[in-house]
Amino acid sequence: MSLTRHDYVLRLTKEMKPKAILTSLTLAFLLPLTSCLLLKDNQHTDSQIRALLVGTWLTAPEDAVNETGEKTYYADGTADGFIEGAPFGDFVYESKWKVENGVLIIYDMNFTPNTFEDGEVIFEEGEIIEDRIIEINSEYYIYEDLQDGLQDIRRRKGSNQSR
Repeated sequence: MSLTRHDYVLRLTKEMKPKAILTSLTLAFLLPLTSCLLLKDNQHTDSQIRALLVGTWLTAPEDAVNETGEKTYYADGTADGFIEGAPFGDFVYESKWKVENGVLIIYDMNFTPNTFEDGEVIFEEGEIIEDRIIEINSEYYIYEDLQDGLQDIRRRKGSNQSR
């Protein structure tokens, strides 16, 4: 007579001592919990994200035909950059930046020109951009725009790595 899986488990648990059963149940509960904690520990701290962001990043979408752009983050919390060939015109910009709770916050933005070709203001005074950093390393970072939920990738200037 062959044992079903259910019969085997019942027989095994009857033969085990209560302390062994408790240990097995504890491990069965703690192992998934431990792996979740380890994943959290692999996230970058705000200071690590800040350090990785310092440098020049390509800002144009990867599928852009004529659009090019760069943004440079400096260690002192300032940034500058440009966009050329975009459907809404060319411009240069300066801003300040910081990282809080894994979110890149861009503020005190100054665009030249400060309006699109149709006269609409690019950013109102006091407006901020908040991008949650999903993944970052020395070659690229992936972020989610917290205003519209869209995700995008930025590559470090000079990087040939693909994702």
